[in-house]
Amino acid sequence: MSGRILLLLAMLFSQTALAVDTLDKIRKSGVITIAHPANTPPFSFMDGGEPTGYSINLCRQVVDNMALQLGMQQIRINWRTASTPDALQLVADGSVDMSCGTTSITLSRQEKVDFSNEIYVATGGLLVNSRSGISNLAGLNDKRIAVIRGTTTQGRLSTALGQRGLRAILVPVSNTDEGMQALGSGKADAYATDREILLGYLKASGDSSSRYSLLAELFSVDPYALALPRGDTDFRLAVNRGLSDVYRNASLDDVFGRWFGPGAEPSHSLRTIYLLNSYQD
Repeated sequence: MSGRILLLLAMLFSQTALAVDTLDKIRKSGVITIAHPANTPPFSFMDGGEPTGYSINLCRQVVDNMALQLGMQQIRINWRTASTPDALQLVADGSVDMSCGTTSITLSRQEKVDFSNEIYVATGGLLVNSRSGISNLAGLNDKRIAVIRGTTTQGRLSTALGQRGLRAILVPVSNTDEGMQALGSGKADAYATDREILLGYLKASGDSSSRYSLLAELFSVDPYALALPRGDTDFRLAVNRGLSDVYRNASLDDVFGRWFGPGAEPSHSLRTIYLLNSYQD
């Protein structure tokens, strides 16, 4: 019995020693490392060599607030580009401190990382060539659909197709650029990703709406959040305090107008999320 107790204690101390204190690391180094996708406008993309977008803007404000919480003048951000699946792995293995972009919350992902409070609610969209004659998901039966491998979109789309009794060939790609290339070259009949990313990509790239059509039919709804190291409750609390401060003090309509176009407004569900997550007491 005593041997088993000693073994359990040794395991406990080992796990404690391995636990990462992200805030302490940031306090000592003055740096936070954040992974982000390079081309998912309007959430995270490059402009003049610098990351920008809706999610990036939120993360910058969270880091500024974290500096105040830690009594620091400034925390320098070390940005690292990565796709969503790669960014999740980087957070899980401790290579980065946070993932900032278009990461959906799922139970399977929570086995490897923790998540902040929600920052957005996205819907699954499909982009097709305007002259294809495809007007809904059923029109993609026996067609080829490009989708980023390892994303929630891939799983949600497979489920939606199965529920409707449709068959389609999913063409795995690494990022939105590859997905759009597959669609434009005819290697795929559609490109599937979050609807907001498709709208942002078309706007940022200057592609004419006459060339591509965004189907009105939606196949998924997913909440976005910031991916964080699993089990680091103090760091997660600091991040959520930062988000709470943003939600409580920022003009969300101005934020949406900047990143989603003039007159864009948060949905009722997103406004509710902002309100609930703005409370600190």
